Amino acid sequence: MSSRNEEPQNQHQGSSDEMDELQAGTPEANRFPTAAEPRVSLCSSLQTLLRDELPPSPPRASSSATYGARSSTSRRALERRVEALKAERDREVREKRAILDENRKLKDANASLVSEAQRSRAEKAQMKQEIQNLKSETRVMQTEKELQKAEVRYRDDVIERLKGVLRRHHLL
Repeated sequence: MSSRNEEPQNQHQGSSDEMDELQAGTPEANRFPTAAEPRVSLCSSLQTLLRDELPPSPPRASSSATYGARSSTSRRALERRVEALKAERDREVREKRAILDENRKLKDANASLVSEAQRSRAEKAQMKQEIQNLKSETRVMQTEKELQKAEVRYRDDVIERLKGVLRRHHLL
């Protein structure tokens, strides 16, 4: 039974950390005003504490006209910025179009050069074929010429033999 009585007492006493925090507070917070001190000083000390703890408030506009002028200035600045961005975008679009046009022209020129190169290759192949044909014809002609020369030599040889036979028989 005694353990039941001890538990509630421990709950009401609080931890030692909580006690340390309460004792470590500012002396003004732990001090109570005496009857001799006026209440005004207590209020002013609270206001001083509040001012020290709160961040300074932002400056307020003096009138709605100033706010309107600021918003119109920022609006004008935004409009100028938007116009500048549009002009920059238009300039970039023009530059990109010029680059694309140049690219298209280069592609067209490249295509014409490729077709011209193909034509040149075809002509070169045809010329090689003609050269081969001419070489073949030349070989044939040379062979024919050699055959003709061989035939002429053969005839000359036959003629010489016939002359020799005729001389032997005293016919010549």
